[in-house]
Amino acid sequence: MIISSATAAYQALINWTPKADKRTFRPTTPIRMPLPRYAPRYRFNNFIKLPYNVGPFRSMIDVHLHNIPIQLGFSANPVLEAIRKVVPATVQIKVAGANGKNWSGSGFIMHPADVTKFFGIPYKKGYYYVHTNHHVANDGKIIEILTPDGKFKLLAEVVKNKDGKLVMSQKGDTALLMVKATDLKEPLPVARIASRFDYEQGSVVLAAGYPLGLPKVSVTKGIISQLEQEVDIKDLTVIQTDAHINPGNSGGPLFTLDGVIIGTNTFGFQGSEGMGFAYAIEDQFRILNTILHSIKLNT
Repeated sequence: MIISSATAAYQALINWTPKADKRTFRPTTPIRMPLPRYAPRYRFNNFIKLPYNVGPFRSMIDVHLHNIPIQLGFSANPVLEAIRKVVPATVQIKVAGANGKNWSGSGFIMHPADVTKFFGIPYKKGYYYVHTNHHVANDGKIIEILTPDGKFKLLAEVVKNKDGKLVMSQKGDTALLMVKATDLKEPLPVARIASRFDYEQGSVVLAAGYPLGLPKVSVTKGIISQLEQEVDIKDLTVIQTDAHINPGNSGGPLFTLDGVIIGTNTFGFQGSEGMGFAYAIEDQFRILNTILHSIKLNT
């Protein structure tokens, strides 16, 4: 009833020609119309604005139903918005091992501001940093990353600290890669990391990656089923989710509807439906920092 009334009001508006010149006319007050007594009183949020030049009015058209503001149009889809922020930066990682074996996994390119914030690495044009799992990058002789749009196929290498030690750890299943792309004419897509972990059981999350080594990135949706603690490393949080995490998704991002990454997809159990696991990204970064800056880790 509300939408039909609003639609009727909109049709009346676009079919009405004001006495003032169309080019200079500006509606200055909201248009109000009665709401039937039996209609529920709802307040609508997250509206898409009408085009600027709809009908005779060259400004936003607001319809108020009993002081309930309604902007005609469709609301944004938070899942799609989150996907647009993270998936373009979700890369497929192809690894050629020293033993002659080849395998693949997933990863994500981090925003330079987050690289500086979490690792203290200053921004340098053309240098990008990718996070993935240890078991994806370990023993890799040649590591390549492929962007989901197929535009870029670039070599990557595991970052080394000042002592030449690889910045990766089996504990926490985490690895930091660097990509040198100074010759590119356009920047690579990047994703943001959650500034703090304030999500809880029941929060909606999405998992992205390249299952089974397929060339197209896929996304699954679920909730945080449980937050658990890993016993072998102090304060390492394992996120359990019912978003499907299949082989090949390892290293891909687990992110929220805010479009920020909170974890790294790590493993699932074959035959167990709705049980995927990811390590909390802030805990993985803490482990990488201890290696990058040669800090002793207390476990």
